[in-house]
Amino acid sequence: MVAKPTAKKKKWFIDLCENGCQICGRKFPYLNNNGLEWSHIISKKDGGRDEEINCMALC
Repeated sequence: MVAKPTAKKKKWFIDLCENGCQICGRKFPYLNNNGLEWSHIISKKDGGRDEEINCMALC
């Protein structure tokens, strides 16, 4: 399940995206946020939270 960052969390998400996908390192500079999406490491249904430590920027 892909999450959308709230305005409060958007700053750290944008900073995270500057390094590219946290799995493969790809960037898509012509797309917003380098084409990356915010995804939970531990899903919210399994008790994961919308915190930096539980989110990744993925392509």
